[in-house]
Amino acid sequence: MSYSKSYNGVIWTNHAIDRLRARKIPQEYAWKAFRFPDSTKRGKASDSNEYIKKIDKYTVTIIAKQNEKKEWLILSVWIDPSLLHP
Repeated sequence: MSYSKSYNGVIWTNHAIDRLRARKIPQEYAWKAFRFPDSTKRGKASDSNEYIKKIDKYTVTIIAKQNEKKEWLILSVWIDPSLLHP
């Protein structure tokens, strides 16, 4: 699976890419959670938001915020249940 730091007009931090890779989450799942969330809420970090989306039997959560240039940054990603254990 390949990952890009610039995917569908969004900037992905090294941390987010590392999490995608380590957790074997398709970048498309994370992007869909960001672009078409089922729910959103304020993130724990200042100016961040949490985006949550149900895809098939999984719940994908991402943390994102805008930088000073108003570009969107994906900061972290996780999925439940894990794709690592069937």
